[in-house]
Amino acid sequence: SHRSADLDPDAIAARAAAKASRSRQPRRFEPGSYTVVLEPAAVADLLTDTAWLSFGALPVQEGRSFLSGKLGQRVLGENITLRDDPYHPLHRGIPFDAEGMPTKPVTIVERGVARSPVYDRETAAREGKESTGHGLPCPNPFGPITSHLVLEGGSGGVEDLVAGVNRGLLVTRVWYTNVVDPVTATLTGMTRDGLFAIENGRIAGPVLNFRFNQSVVRMLNEVEAMSGVERVGGVVCPGLRIR
Repeated sequence: SHRSADLDPDAIAARAAAKASRSRQPRRFEPGSYTVVLEPAAVADLLTDTAWLSFGALPVQEGRSFLSGKLGQRVLGENITLRDDPYHPLHRGIPFDAEGMPTKPVTIVERGVARSPVYDRETAAREGKESTGHGLPCPNPFGPITSHLVLEGGSGGVEDLVAGVNRGLLVTRVWYTNVVDPVTATLTGMTRDGLFAIENGRIAGPVLNFRFNQSVVRMLNEVEAMSGVERVGGVVCPGLRIR
C-alpha cells in the first residue's frame, strides 16, 4: 500500500516468522509436473518478465511475442483478463510516459482473447495509431512497456486455493527468472522464501526449492481458480491455482 495506515507490521512479521519456522527440514520432491498454488508475489514476478517479452508493440511487430499475428484470437484461458491501467485504485503510478504522452488504460487480453499491445510514439506511427503512453526514455531499444499491469482475479485468499488441491505445491515467491523462449514466454527460475507440499487440501510440510521451466502462456491457459487481488510492486494480481 501507499498508506502506512493500511499496513499491519505485526501481522507481516508473524507471517514471515511462521513461514521461516515451517520451512525447517524440507523434504525432497521428485522433479516433475505438479499442480501449484502461486501466491501473488510469484504471479507478479512471472507477469513482469512476460510484460517485457510480450506486451509491448515492438516485439509484437517483430514477431517475438505470443501476441504476434494473433490479435482477436484466443491465446490464454477464458478466465484471464490482463490490462495496463494507471487508474486502477490499487495503483498509484504516473499517468504519462517518458515521451510526455498520457498513459491510457489498455486491455491486452480480454477473457483469453488478445486485444492490443501497448504503444509508444514510434511503434504507433508504424501502424498509423496513437501512442498509448507507454514509452521509455530515448534511446530505447526495448520499445514500449507496461507500467501498471492488472490481472483480474476472483475472491477469497490463498488458503482457499490450497483447499482445492489434492497433491501439489504452494509457491511463495520466485527469483533468478530468465528467458528460455520469448515466443512462448518460457521462463526458468527458482522458488524461494517458502515452498510447501499440499496434500488433501492442507499444507503438509516444507519442500526443497525447485528450478522450474515454464511457459507463462501455457500457465495462463491452465488456471483453475484465483484469489482476490493485491498489489505487489508494479503489478495488481491474484494468487493462482494452476494445473
